Amino acid sequence: MAPPSSSAAGRKLAIEAEEERVSLREETRALREEASQRDGLLAVQTSSHAALGAEAAGLRKSVGALRGAVAARDAQIAALQHDLKEERRVSARYLHEIATSEKMLSTICAYRTSDDMRDRLALLQENGDLEEQVVRLKAQLRRLAVESVVAMDDD
Repeated sequence: MAPPSSSAAGRKLAIEAEEERVSLREETRALREEASQRDGLLAVQTSSHAALGAEAAGLRKSVGALRGAVAARDAQIAALQHDLKEERRVSARYLHEIATSEKMLSTICAYRTSDDMRDRLALLQENGDLEEQVVRLKAQLRRLAVESVVAMDDD
């Protein structure tokens, strides 16, 4: 048999080893719980990250669609601005043509008015001359009529 002091030392070592094993088991259990909690948190973060990634992809797609719409609208605005510029150019040309036509009509009307005025004055002058001639012819006709009556009376 072994000496009593060695068996007490062995028991003491066995008790210490058992206490160490129990302590290690508790520590292992605590570490497993922590690892489980970390795995749960990691799973939540992974799913959140995946959801955020999907949302970011959707937002990128929306931004792309909006940029396309903006580009289309910009092209439409540019086309409308070009059309407006062309319409303004055409309108300016028409206004210039209208102004030129108005000047020509004004000149023609002024000429015709002065020409008509000259014609009117000439006609009035001619009418006055004709009226004088009518008065002279009437007077001559009366004289001739009187002479004719006198000549008949003499015969």
